[in-house]
Amino acid sequence: MDTANHSPLSFEIYDLPQQPPPFTNGSSSNQMWGSRLESNVTPKEILLKLSKHAIIKAITFGKTGKSHLCSLRRFKIYGGLTVCNMIELVEGSLNSEDKEEAFMLKHALGGNPFACRYIKIIPLQCWGTSPTLYYSICSFELTGVDQWDIVKHAMDCVRKYTDEQSIKLCMKYLRSMNFKETFRCLEQESKMKIEHPSLEMLFHLVNEGLYDEVEDFITRASNNGLFNNHLSTLVFYPSWVNMELTKPRPGMRGGHQMCVDIKSGHIYLHGGWDGYQDINDLWIFDIANKKWNMVSYDTRVEGGPGPRSCHKMCLDYERREIYVLGRYLDLQSRNTENLKADFYVYHIDKNRWRLISSDTQAEGGPQLIYDHQMCIDIHKRFLYIFGGRILTSDMEQESSVHDRNNSTKIETGNDNVLYSGMYCYDITNNVWTHLCKDVASQDPSPIPVIKSRIGHSMLFHPVTDKLYIFAGHRNKTYLNDFFSYNIVTKKFEYISDGCHKFCNNFPASGFTQRATIDPNLNEIYVLTGFSKERLDNSLQNTFWSYSINKDEWTCLYTSLKVATAYWHREQYIEPCPRFAHQLVYDSVNKLHFLFGGNPGILRLPRIRLDDLWRLSFNRPTNEEILAQLKLIIRKTKFQELIHVDKVQAIIFLQNEVSVLIKQENEVEIEKLPKLIESVFHDCKFDNENDCIHEIRINLFETLSSYFPEEMAQPRRNIGDGLVM
Repeated sequence: MDTANHSPLSFEIYDLPQQPPPFTNGSSSNQMWGSRLESNVTPKEILLKLSKHAIIKAITFGKTGKSHLCSLRRFKIYGGLTVCNMIELVEGSLNSEDKEEAFMLKHALGGNPFACRYIKIIPLQCWGTSPTLYYSICSFELTGVDQWDIVKHAMDCVRKYTDEQSIKLCMKYLRSMNFKETFRCLEQESKMKIEHPSLEMLFHLVNEGLYDEVEDFITRASNNGLFNNHLSTLVFYPSWVNMELTKPRPGMRGGHQMCVDIKSGHIYLHGGWDGYQDINDLWIFDIANKKWNMVSYDTRVEGGPGPRSCHKMCLDYERREIYVLGRYLDLQSRNTENLKADFYVYHIDKNRWRLISSDTQAEGGPQLIYDHQMCIDIHKRFLYIFGGRILTSDMEQESSVHDRNNSTKIETGNDNVLYSGMYCYDITNNVWTHLCKDVASQDPSPIPVIKSRIGHSMLFHPVTDKLYIFAGHRNKTYLNDFFSYNIVTKKFEYISDGCHKFCNNFPASGFTQRATIDPNLNEIYVLTGFSKERLDNSLQNTFWSYSINKDEWTCLYTSLKVATAYWHREQYIEPCPRFAHQLVYDSVNKLHFLFGGNPGILRLPRIRLDDLWRLSFNRPTNEEILAQLKLIIRKTKFQELIHVDKVQAIIFLQNEVSVLIKQENEVEIEKLPKLIESVFHDCKFDNENDCIHEIRINLFETLSSYFPEEMAQPRRNIGDGLVM
């Protein structure tokens, strides 16, 4: 979401709890809002009323000079058009630093903008632990959009959405009560469907007790990826494994390139800098057999690229081709001839290199660049190249030479440094297209401009036809923007402009993020290590995921230790923070692989790493979700059989239910005796049919909760809002 159009919104305190005594901070005294936060009472909330309706996009909390025990730590914020009907906008935590913190608020509902008039801030925890403490909030600011034409549209959308959900809640209730005629009348009168036609079919199968057909339906749904959205909501449990492979294996290096063939299960590694010189060997790693093999000691001898580092490599797993572009050259090694940008393709099955171009600039492509990004659209056969620094022999542009053995000298701060724009290469027709030029480019052509950079990430989503670009480094500035580029419409969309204060829940800007994408789960993953704030005694890895569907970042993993002494010892728990490494992702097996890099040891500037790590996030797989649902279906059929034929129910439990319970599943094993006991329980309904109907309705509600929310009946029930 582009945050550039945020503006402050005026509001009044509609309902404020009793204020605590003034809190003195340093030399200043500030009256702070707050109330006693006791564990045995409902937290006191602050209710705000905006001066006019608005789409509220963010809240910013001001801070006092230093942390205090009374300072708010955890909170929830709700919003709505009325006080009685609010939805949760955010749940967050404030840190103990004195800098203001901003949080993006949910401002869309049912795919449309969501307008509010009232905001409720509910404190959940302060930094102190005593129940007698007051919680306190120094100040806060709401920002968003209050232009009436935009807000009116949002209000109309909210009312329409509310009306539709109300009707669907009624329909859900009528169906659950088995009021078939009334349900059909409401459906016809409203001309609305309670759910997607596919789930209507599932309801029919469940309601008729056709359990075998229900299992078949769920299996097809799983194969079609309909549970991917549910999978993306589940908690990750990271697990690093040091592969500790024996020789032969690639030697120590940084600035190398890797790519993964998800069909064959192979990882390819090429080139790099070993601390003394560029290298140009080619290796292949067999993921299944956990074994490295050298394909070539010197690819130049075989007609391929010469020694290089900081280049880029892309793999077409359909045609089994690898494309290589770019490299870094030390200033003293540059001359007119070697500053031309060569471009190669490697045909895997033929084990043969081919020079596509000895000078891409002469053919309408980029100049010789390094630390750029390159992605491939396999289906349309296009390569996309963005960013990177243009190599020249001009001493004025090289006032601070890139030092590959000095982690503190990453790039010059010279404003005359040249950056490359965005290019597209048509593989089929061998044609280059200049899509965007750098903002500082002197190119007079009327093409769009873009802020180019190095050390950034760029990923291609083959389903949405979008390039996702974020972070990077330009001169002395670390960038923290995040945007997409639609390759069909040629339009940019800023998800976060990076200049705003609403970027707190975002990977730290720095030179070392490595990113991958899972187009099936619609998730982007980012591993960060060194950042611009790095101190030599404070190093830490973090791993983030970005949900494209939810427009939401989540920190999945933070390394155990941050002290340099811990990382510089030989250890096998997790990889040390580094830069100039490579990270690739096997989207089939959901595995990341990290190799090599520069650990940034100041006293050993030439040291490089040769460790290979595998990272898995142990959340349930699609297959495990399917097995779990099949077990639920069979347990439901067993419960129904109890009311029909108890003997058949016990036989079904032995033959059909127990076979789905794995021995390591202690929870389900413990439930088995209770299932047997249920055979002897009486039905809570006078009518057996009512009992069976409830069993089937409960099964359908469980199954539908695994499908995307936009396909299913409302998750809530009509009685949830009743006051008893």
